[in-house]
Parts: sequence; C-alpha cells; structure tokens
Amino acid sequence: YGGCIIWASLDGGSSFHKVGKLYGSSITGTLTAALPTIATTVDTTNSVAVRINAPSVLSSVSQQAIDTYHSLCRVGNEFLAYRNANLTGTSGGDNLYNLTNLRRGLYGSTKGAASGDKFAFLNNTIFKYRFNQLVVGSVIYFKFQAFNAVEGGFQDVSTLPAYGITVSTT
Repeated sequence: YGGCIIWASLDGGSSFHKVGKLYGSSITGTLTAALPTIATTVDTTNSVAVRINAPSVLSSVSQQAIDTYHSLCRVGNEFLAYRNANLTGTSGGDNLYNLTNLRRGLYGSTKGAASGDKFAFLNNTIFKYRFNQLVVGSVIYFKFQAFNAVEGGFQDVSTLPAYGITVSTT
C-alpha cells in the first residue's frame, strides 16, 4: 500500500472530483483497556493502553508538542494528546503501548473509551478536508482510490464504495 487519492461528491454521489492525496498508512490500533471518564482536562493518573497495528510505532513528545496537540489522537470518540509513549511489549507483531501525561476531551469531545475501541494517531497521514460553511448539514460523499508503493496499480474509481459524511461544526 502506497497511499490513496481522495475523491469527493457534493451532489449526492453522482459525480466525484479529486480533493487530495495521501502517502503511506495511518497509525491505527485498538485499546486493550478502558480509559475512564474524568472531570479534568489534564490527566496524569490514567493511561491509554493501545495495540498499534504493525509496523507502526509511536514516540514520546516534548511538553510544547503536547500543549499544541502535535500528538493528537482519537480514542473511541475522545480526542486527546499524550506526552509519553511507553512501549510495553509486542503481540502478534503489533506494538503495545501505554500513553501517559494526557490532555483529555479536546475540541469538546466526550471523555472516556472502552476496551476494544478504535485508536487513530492524527498526523499527516490523516486527510483533512476544508468545506464551505454553506454545506453544514449536508452529506459529502468520499471515495478512496488506493495505489501501490510506486504510485501505480490504481483502483477503478467507479467500482469503489462511497462513504457519506454529514458535515457538522462539532
């Protein structure tokens, strides 16, 4: 897998136009333990226990990086940032981490996640789409056309599934 071209449709999926391209794979995984709900934003007590899909790795960041959310993650439905990424082992080729010194409930998200919830590290392999405020409440459809490591072997766009996302301000 080398990456994908992102196509969008604003007309209910009738026609699509290219809106971006990503290279490489995202860092994703699953929680191996629940992350409790807490009242404060700064959490130095709890940790995110996560199994990261091989061959991805996570790194610790500086205090400035956590304060500016450069380690932003989505854990279940919560957005958070971490300072320390401690490798605790491996399982089936995947890396196991405990993420500590957390900034919780970022962007107004609900704090807390269950064991087994999905994890995504929101770095430059996550597609960001800017939209006009006039489309809030509308559905935008996306297709993701994969290509291989030498940027060839493109999938046929007409055969790809379309994923509808309702645009909101939250």
